[in-house]
Amino acid sequence: MAFPPNPGANPDAELPDTLHFLPQEADFALLGQPTNCYLIFTERGTLVVDPPSQRAEALDEIEGAARGPIAAILLTHTHPDHIGGVAALAARSGAMVYGHPAAPTSLPDELPFHSLEEGDEFEGWLIHETPGHRLDSLTFYQPATGIAIVGDVVAGAGTVIIDPPDGDLFDYLRTLHRLRDEIRPALLCPGHGPLIDQPETLLTHFIQHRLGREQLVLAALSQNPASLADLLPRVYADTPPALYPLAERSLLAHLLKLEREGRARQEGIRWEGAVG
Repeated sequence: MAFPPNPGANPDAELPDTLHFLPQEADFALLGQPTNCYLIFTERGTLVVDPPSQRAEALDEIEGAARGPIAAILLTHTHPDHIGGVAALAARSGAMVYGHPAAPTSLPDELPFHSLEEGDEFEGWLIHETPGHRLDSLTFYQPATGIAIVGDVVAGAGTVIIDPPDGDLFDYLRTLHRLRDEIRPALLCPGHGPLIDQPETLLTHFIQHRLGREQLVLAALSQNPASLADLLPRVYADTPPALYPLAERSLLAHLLKLEREGRARQEGIRWEGAVG
């Protein structure tokens, strides 16, 4: 499924010579979008971020673009379309896999793994924990260039799915605000779609989009208690019915956020606005 670039994204944006942008077809693609794999070139070899496929041709493409040995495999998060090639690439290269402390629960037991946490540094890249899309989401930020590899925190085209219970909209909005207002990168490297050379524009767009949808949820809840199925066409009237299964997960994320904030409550299968 093709999506137009989001505000702030630029299909013509360029990266420094030390970073290579390699979109690949994932073994498990949710919406048919390629997954962006990134190669970071260092003195000790190449760091591979999010290899999405175990297909021989995909691994050959990574190795062909690498400079020197593959020194490490880094994971922004462990959704299937970002880790499809991890085990095969680790076996071929002997490289250690690095990711969030919670990542091993989604990885094969035999993988050589080392955890990265908030504040760690790896080959000149700072590690930030950026949950919301997934609990184990990491951002790799290079202060020297202002580049941030963010995985599915944002997308250069299309939207980001927040799928409870691992996806959390409250945490996601906090992450978007942190990226925009605290980390303030100069360039975002997303997990899907083109590079983003106007990060503030895109992050503000993503924040406003979620808050705008939240207002639709609150308006629907103010009418009468309703189930997810009843709320869905009211809140996502602009969404093709073919995407309703994904929209329903995002709707649940909104309701859980509002419940966490004391602005909605669930009674059986029905949701209603919380008063007082």
